[in-house]
Amino acid sequence: MKRRAQTTGSDDKPEKLSRAEALACVPLRSPLARETRLESGLVRIAYPAPERPFTARIARWLGVPQGPVENRTELDYLGTE
Repeated sequence: MKRRAQTTGSDDKPEKLSRAEALACVPLRSPLARETRLESGLVRIAYPAPERPFTARIARWLGVPQGPVENRTELDYLGTE
């Protein structure tokens, strides 16, 4: 997974964050993600999965219809609060 960060110099490597800077980062909500509250009080997050080229080629070769793939993650009680 690539991280977008400012580059230093001409080597195009992302600048390393200190521990304090990393802990101060705040995650952003993706406009593509949907959240659903379950009856149990937990939260399920659904988000589009990136297409994997190898899997897409095999699906085309087999003649399987392709559509958008969605990943789902369920948060526990700690993640829900």
